Amino acid sequence: MANIHQKSKSGVWYISYRQGGILKHRSLGTKSAAEARRLKREIELKAEFKPSVEFVIVERPKADVKNPTLDAFWTDFLRWATEHRSRNAVDEYTNWFRQFREFTKIERLGDATVDQVREFKTRIRTQGKGKPEGTGLCETSVNSALKTLRSIWNHAIRLNKYTGPNPFLSAEFYRIPQHVHRDYLDGKSIESLLKATEHYAQEKGIKTIEARNIRLAIALMALAGLRKREACFARWEWIRWDTKIIEVSNHGEFTTKSRRNRTISMHDDLIAILAPHRRGEGYILEATRATNGKNRYRVEFKKSFQRVCAIAGFKATPHALRHSFASRHAVAGTSLHVIAGWLGHSSTSITERYAHFQTGYNEAANNI
Repeated sequence: MANIHQKSKSGVWYISYRQGGILKHRSLGTKSAAEARRLKREIELKAEFKPSVEFVIVERPKADVKNPTLDAFWTDFLRWATEHRSRNAVDEYTNWFRQFREFTKIERLGDATVDQVREFKTRIRTQGKGKPEGTGLCETSVNSALKTLRSIWNHAIRLNKYTGPNPFLSAEFYRIPQHVHRDYLDGKSIESLLKATEHYAQEKGIKTIEARNIRLAIALMALAGLRKREACFARWEWIRWDTKIIEVSNHGEFTTKSRRNRTISMHDDLIAILAPHRRGEGYILEATRATNGKNRYRVEFKKSFQRVCAIAGFKATPHALRHSFASRHAVAGTSLHVIAGWLGHSSTSITERYAHFQTGYNEAANNI
């Protein structure tokens, strides 16, 4: 029977055994206890059945180590991301990869450490790039940054571009409490907002195009649940007047958040608002000024939206209109599965945040 022991200084395991009456002592060439035990069993079996065999310890071939430079990896990654991800996602990848690189000064993917990830997390939480001194990002934004960077390293490993560890896997994310939003704009508030666009159009100095844009934008977000960017890039080709649906679809300058097309049934009020401006093709909202790449919206209506809200007598955000669209349908008893499809959610689990609105009787109970 063979015996193994480990050298205290080098940490290498050795084996002692008898073969043909001769005591032999040699190195196993490993510092791993598990590997040493495996080799010990192998030697014992050979010594029992083939005592004349001369044992040769052969090291297992080491896998190729891949640790690309950031420049080399980023060229490949950016090519892949541009083809398979939305422009917003590519911008997000680029932003956080650049910030992490500038902060750590690393040159290769494998140079990033868990400590650097932790320090970067603290840095952006206390001081956001481009923000006033002492103003950091919120916990949700920090979590988003860590997830984005983690996915970049995961992608490098998955495509066999990098064989080292992912330092972002051990990052501790902030725990964000799930708030139930019970406040939303009801039907009367939406009517007030649309009415306010008419008063806004009568104000001195307001251009006809700007008044038209804000009215149509509010209608698309509040009555069809479109995101702000979707409303800005909405086209007349999306409208199917005969079937009363909107087909939100990708085109040259625009991709949906999920990169998938979706169909939305049109509210009668939305049809009435869009109909007077009906065209065969082109964007529904007209560009009033060039943005020159300053933001991701081809039409900016922040100031006009705030003014319309002021006229209506309450504060709101463009995304609140989309949220209200879903909430009002949930109150009315519309299936969460249908709402998820209209909103473009990847699964109904995202839409379940609106389930708390469905507390009353639902006529669907008699559908079976």
